[in-house]
Amino acid sequence: DSQIKLRGQRIELAEISAVLAEASGVSEAVVVVRGDGDTARLVGYLVLAPDAASVGGDDLSAVFDHARDRLPAYMIPPDLVVLDEMPTTVNGKLDVAALPEPDVVETEFRAPRTRWEQLVADILGDVLGRPRVGLDDDFFTLGGNSLLATQVAARLAARTGRGVTVRIVFDNPVVEQLAAQLEADPELTD
Repeated sequence: DSQIKLRGQRIELAEISAVLAEASGVSEAVVVVRGDGDTARLVGYLVLAPDAASVGGDDLSAVFDHARDRLPAYMIPPDLVVLDEMPTTVNGKLDVAALPEPDVVETEFRAPRTRWEQLVADILGDVLGRPRVGLDDDFFTLGGNSLLATQVAARLAARTGRGVTVRIVFDNPVVEQLAAQLEADPELTD
């Protein structure tokens, strides 16, 4: 059984693995959870097809795009690791313990630029207990879950005087995306 609960969401690891394996240039994929508690995160491990010259290295954008088209944001692993082959035990099963830790690349902090971006960053920071939230920060990666998404939606609705739903938060988990959605939709902006 590969179903887990991560940040309040039920997630089927095999489903995510299957979606990643369907991406162009990927021959094999597996998704595991690394860390625990607030640091728990999904990590995808990929073996590329021999003819997959266009995929790999630092450019896994096509795989991420494929996943975004087929999975909700909270099910997309923020880290993808390319392997030459999947490690196996002597019995031929996946050796999860032998999967390497992903290299964590710190992204440059981009501060909010507009009042909408600042509003979203402030509310996410308050709800998640984070002193600094930037444009590229993802609600779920920072520790958000469905209960906290309800709080974010309620606070955004109260501050804007408009109907902001939990679905909007789920569909736009990155600060810049959520702010753009709020600004672009006349039903949500003032």
